[in-house]
Amino acid sequence: MRHNEGEIEEFLKVAEKIGVDRKNIISPCVRTPQQAKDFLPKSDIYWIYERERFEREGCLSPRKIIQKLLSLALLFDHHTGERQCCAMLP
Repeated sequence: MRHNEGEIEEFLKVAEKIGVDRKNIISPCVRTPQQAKDFLPKSDIYWIYERERFEREGCLSPRKIIQKLLSLALLFDHHTGERQCCAMLP
């Protein structure tokens, strides 16, 4: 989120210093254009949405690679082997 963006470098340094096995920076997910304006980071690196389209049209459209990953992840429940009804399709 935008308010934590300045803490990423320190997080990575501390994680390295204490010897963690894995570090993850998770891109924030928002539900409305207003949340996007308020919370999405300034750096494109952490956006999962098409920024140009958002700035041009106010539309929260996942990047193409993310759309494919979301579709695959949500279509199939690996625990039950069942298809999910709430899949996000491109």
